[in-house]
Amino acid sequence: MPIHRAHRWKEQGSKNLFVKRFKKLSQKNLEKILKVRALIADLIHGWDDRSPRGMDDWVRGFRLLSPPPIITVSEWADAYRHISTEFAAEPGKWHTSKFEPMREVMDSCSPNSRYRRVVLVKPTQSGGSEACVLNVIGYTIDINPRSMLVVFPTLDSCESFSKERLEPMIMVTPAIADKVVEIGKMRRGTFASTVKKKKYPGGFLNMVGANSTTGLSSRPVPIVIVDEVDLCIQNASRQGNPVKLALSRTTTFFDRKEILLSSPSNEEGESGIIPFWEDGTQARLERMCPNFNCAHFQILDFDRMDLDSGTLCCEKCGSYFPQWQWHRSEFRWHHHLIEHPTTASYWMTGLDSPWLDWKVDLCEDYQNCKRMADIGDDGLLRVFVNSKLAKQYKRKGKRVDIDLYHDRREVYGCHPGCEVPEGVILITAGVDVQDSFIAYDVTGWGRGRESWGIETGEFQGDPRVPDSEVWKQLDQFVYNRIWRYADGSYIRTRLVFIDSQGHCTDDVYKYCKLRHPRVFAIKGVGGQGQPIIIGGKARRRPKVVEGIWLIKLGVDTLKDEFHSRLSIEKPGPGYCHWPMRENGMPCCGYTLEYFEEIVSEQRELTYNKSGFAEYRWTKNKMDPNEALDCRNYARAALEYLKVRLEQMPRDVITFLPNDIEQVEIGDKTIVVQKSEIKTKTGRTGRRYGSGTIGGLDVSETGESGREETRVKTRYGAGGTSF
Repeated sequence: MPIHRAHRWKEQGSKNLFVKRFKKLSQKNLEKILKVRALIADLIHGWDDRSPRGMDDWVRGFRLLSPPPIITVSEWADAYRHISTEFAAEPGKWHTSKFEPMREVMDSCSPNSRYRRVVLVKPTQSGGSEACVLNVIGYTIDINPRSMLVVFPTLDSCESFSKERLEPMIMVTPAIADKVVEIGKMRRGTFASTVKKKKYPGGFLNMVGANSTTGLSSRPVPIVIVDEVDLCIQNASRQGNPVKLALSRTTTFFDRKEILLSSPSNEEGESGIIPFWEDGTQARLERMCPNFNCAHFQILDFDRMDLDSGTLCCEKCGSYFPQWQWHRSEFRWHHHLIEHPTTASYWMTGLDSPWLDWKVDLCEDYQNCKRMADIGDDGLLRVFVNSKLAKQYKRKGKRVDIDLYHDRREVYGCHPGCEVPEGVILITAGVDVQDSFIAYDVTGWGRGRESWGIETGEFQGDPRVPDSEVWKQLDQFVYNRIWRYADGSYIRTRLVFIDSQGHCTDDVYKYCKLRHPRVFAIKGVGGQGQPIIIGGKARRRPKVVEGIWLIKLGVDTLKDEFHSRLSIEKPGPGYCHWPMRENGMPCCGYTLEYFEEIVSEQRELTYNKSGFAEYRWTKNKMDPNEALDCRNYARAALEYLKVRLEQMPRDVITFLPNDIEQVEIGDKTIVVQKSEIKTKTGRTGRRYGSGTIGGLDVSETGESGREETRVKTRYGAGGTSF
């Protein structure tokens, strides 16, 4: 085909496409013109200055040209907002009067307010998200159409908010239901709405997660809302502080509005919302004493609460009043820096919320959390203080100042003939693998997680050497070890956690795979707020060992709990016991060096590369800390078992196996089961090699009878006590 013909056809096709698009555009414009003409004709046709309807026609005509009404967010919510029945305890029409203090906060979020930034420090179940997020979104879509950016801690929480709260609100609120483009429907020249993006006339709403590197970039918008600031900072991406990144998107708008709300989810000194509150008017919610003779305005402080009756004491007159009397009394927002030009900041506590019952939700919950904190587990108490009281949690101490070696050791009643004290119900062990030795710590657990140190030690040798003696020593003196009670019963180690990080990862995997389910490889994960067991166990497929089970541990959480329990001074729940000889000398490996290692780390406030304040456990580079790690691994093994120590009997062996031997170590005798783990090559070993067991040198031992008997225990399958 000639080239000039091809070009001619191409040009002709472009002209045809242009004509089609122009016709469609002209048709759209013609439809709009016809609608306007019809509306004007309707007004002219029914016009009559002499009739009462004439004034209505004037009103209708001016309403088409008039700007949106000047109302605040609270007024709009009272007039138009409806609450869906799907995820609300009180569905129906919105009434700000149910929690009147929130009216001033919402009005500060209005465009006619002089404040560019609004900060709210709040507890959970206080209506903060409904008032300052959903109401502001609805108001903006209906009255003041502008583009918005709403930031949540994660993408998952962003999608949950959109599906469970935002979309139901849009459907049941007639004022905005017809303005938001439905999901999946797209008109020419407009964008379709999605789960995380809503399109409406005059703007759009983008919802992003703080862990998204692209969601916070290149989105200039006049209105930014950040929900749960502290959690957003915890889930920050590598770009830096997500709150500051989001706020930087509003700098080019003269009418910008920035709304930040959160509970102080972090500890004192590292909360992200508190600095924003301090850089504002610093308003605190105060209520007047129900005693008219007193009439003193004060902050409702949980420290003045009577836990038995659920009543609160006035800080001036000393009279106690129930929740309903305090909530019916007058209130005020007391601004310490009322002249602040740009930021209105508010702080309220859980005692101000009408949806939290003082007796059930606060007093009883606090008593349960305090009971756990008394035994060393302050995780629940921290959540209570942060989320329900809206306060920063103050942890007790950053470093252990107790002389554990002289003050915490005791003579066990079972010594010297036996190893296990009477209060021990279950035994776990933690193992730390280094380049030149393996360290271990065997711990017994009783009611209320009271703990007893059973034995600790090291096996000297390179774990990476094929058929290394250190693994055989670990088999015989930890994995196959049988421990004795004073009454003649026996118990074995229920679960062993071995650290797989370092230069011996593949060797640890090989060892653990042949000894499941009583031995697991673990990996420590740093960072505050992590659970002890992160996500359960998962299969890994390394190059050398396939299908190994790996468990991730929150090591900072373990260190926090352990140091909290060291502060318990009386034997009982959470108390830590360690043995010594009658003459005060160390035994079972618990030497002065061991106690120096378990307190070698201290908790300090640091700043990471992104500028976030956070607490970290630090130590001198030359100080060893294997004892602390092993102890924490043994505690994590107990957590993984999920046993109820308060109801569980002793995990004793019902029938003692026949293939056991007694080994003399120094001045004591230990009982070891001789069952061996055979490798694929069929190699087995009897020489234990040299090392340290309970602080004593281990000599070589010989073989004895090979007859095997099935082990029966109260818990788990035969052959193990798991």
